Amino acid sequence: MSDPKLAFIYAPEIEGMSYPPDCPFKTQRATLARSKLLSLGLLGGSNGWEMPARPATLAELQRIHAAAYLEELQRAAAGDLTAEGFRLGLGGADTPVFKDMFAYGAWACGAGLTAVDQLLTGSADVAFNLLGGFHHAMPARAGGFCFLNDVALACDALARAGKRVVYLDVDAHHGDGVQEMFY
Repeated sequence: MSDPKLAFIYAPEIEGMSYPPDCPFKTQRATLARSKLLSLGLLGGSNGWEMPARPATLAELQRIHAAAYLEELQRAAAGDLTAEGFRLGLGGADTPVFKDMFAYGAWACGAGLTAVDQLLTGSADVAFNLLGGFHHAMPARAGGFCFLNDVALACDALARAGKRVVYLDVDAHHGDGVQEMFY
């Protein structure tokens, strides 16, 4: 049996994006993980390869997120947090409003869809989204540093392709957004 084909999904475009400095969530985790993989020789050759991500489109995001929520999220990212946006979870301690909040989430979701494409085409046996893991975002509500749910979007894409999907969350706490989307 041959070694599995591994794809590591990444987008250098996200390197300049970040949550506010006082926020404990750091987008730089993806860049640091990639740097460590490179330094260990785990990207390239027979170990695996790096696959460029793309941002998810609005139509793709609307498969799992409400259109009105996506509009409020984009509005808040542009600097206009409304009372409705606040009601949808934007602007809280764990969901700060910042200019990259929509863009970073779209890149994370697109990276998840890139991973799905690699699996469905057989280009990879294992695909790892270095940008993702935003399992708290609900269909129409932000939560837990998560604005857009890349995990649920990837699961949905696999299910739409006729694949059986098992979602195993090994985080220290409950992936309530993914549960809400499939409950």
